[in-house]
Amino acid sequence: MLDGSWPGWGIEQSCISAAAGLLGVFAGTFMTNRNQAKQRQLERIRDQLQNFYSPMLGFRLQIKAKSELRLELTSIARSAGPTANAEETAEFDKLLGYNSDQLKTEIIPLYRAMLEHFNQRLYLCESSTIAYHAKLVEFVEIWNRFLSETIPRSVLRNREHSETELHPFYQDLQDNFNKLSEKLRE
Repeated sequence: MLDGSWPGWGIEQSCISAAAGLLGVFAGTFMTNRNQAKQRQLERIRDQLQNFYSPMLGFRLQIKAKSELRLELTSIARSAGPTANAEETAEFDKLLGYNSDQLKTEIIPLYRAMLEHFNQRLYLCESSTIAYHAKLVEFVEIWNRFLSETIPRSVLRNREHSETELHPFYQDLQDNFNKLSEKLRE
């Protein structure tokens, strides 16, 4: 009977072959689904990096560079101010005027663009980033009101309004950018 002459042996072989085939199909399907899920996850991460976190960090870095240069030049001008002659004083006044104009025409519009970008791509944000949305809205809105002269200076003096309020948001952007970049490299 062990020589394969048993009458049920052909059926057993067919069943074993069918089971092995089904097992192969299930294993192949499982691996394909897992690979497709991984690919979708990588596409989402790439989308988050390209269409949200990279541009947001770009806004941040541009604002930071302009603000730091503005503060550095203002500090230098103020330290030289007491010894400046009339011509230099007029140049320092131009510097301060430029700084003021730059704040109105470049820096605050960059914050507005950052907020608009955030609003349009909220679906790409990590939940930790979404938590900072209201803080950015508030920051931009206070500047909007100040520049349109619809908020008294006395109100601003009694309320903390500084970019340092956004530093945790900036850190979150950088942390998520780093985390997502690392996942993409894995």
